[in-house]
Parts: sequence; C-alpha cells; structure tokens
Amino acid sequence: NGRTLENSIVSGFADDGAGTIWVTTEKSGLFRYDVESGSLTAYDKYEFKETICSPCWYEGYLWIGSMKGLIRLDVRTGQVKRYASFAAASVEDNKCYVVYRTDSGHLYVGTTLGLMRYDFRKDRFDSIDGLEGRFITGIDEDSRGRMWVSTYADGAFCFHQGDSIRLRHYQYPDGIATNK
Repeated sequence: NGRTLENSIVSGFADDGAGTIWVTTEKSGLFRYDVESGSLTAYDKYEFKETICSPCWYEGYLWIGSMKGLIRLDVRTGQVKRYASFAAASVEDNKCYVVYRTDSGHLYVGTTLGLMRYDFRKDRFDSIDGLEGRFITGIDEDSRGRMWVSTYADGAFCFHQGDSIRLRHYQYPDGIATNK
C-alpha cells in the first residue's frame, strides 16, 4: 500500500501468535509484518494520527498505548475502543506508555500517573495501590511470576500478582544506580 517504515520511529512490537508481528510507530501508524511471506504493510482499516506505542496482543485484540489513551483494536474489523481515562481506577491520566500481558493472562497498563490491571469481565481498570501518581516506564515479569515495575525518578517496584498486592520498593540506597 505504499507506506514503509523508512524515516519512522518504531516504538514497539507484538506477536499475535498467528504469524503476524504488529509494529507501532511514532506518527507513522501501525504496520503488520507477515512472518511467512516476509512482507510489511501499513494497517489501513484504521488511521492512527497520534504516536502509538507498546502494543500487546491480549484476548483477541491488539492493545496499544498512546498519548491520548489506551486503544483496543479488533484488527479483523478495524473497530476501535478508546479508554481515554481510567476513572474507576482513580487515575485521571490518558498517557499510556506501557501495556503488558502476564504469563497468567493479566493485562497491566502503565501511565504517567500509575499502574492498573484490566478486569476483562467488567471491561474496566483497577489501580494498583501504592503506585498512584508514579510515572510507569516499564513492566516485566520474572520466572517466579513476580511483577517488576520501573518508574521515572522513583526507582523500581516488585510485587506478586493476586488479590492482595504488597509492593517492595527499590531505590538508589538499595543498589539501583539511579532512581530514573
């Protein structure tokens, strides 16, 4: 369809498990890479005009972070649902920097004002206590199922997934080179 990644800033990748790697960019839209054929094409069922990042395949949808909220895209139809704020989670922020799916099937979203976990049954997000007001820059899971969360200027946090979350906070005095 004529669009390429040339001169684009690539911001993330997501494997849908069916032979497609989804590629997000800053202001150049969404692309799909077909692993079998090696072809790269721009996704044309929906036009993304903003910077999109941190794509994540979850429950049959492509979830994408953006500076205007979280986007849930049905890639087959092009239907989009936008989560512009997270009022149920008490996080009044729409800048989603990180989207992460755990091995156990939970979806976490990091914003400039906190971390939330998605409740698929209720189609809503719940805030992770203790991380309100913190700029979340990264989310990962270790082999024991512990979640590791990095922040901008506030160190790192670790917690076990479950109904009751107890955070462990690591900062500069704990051996981290910097809190950023």
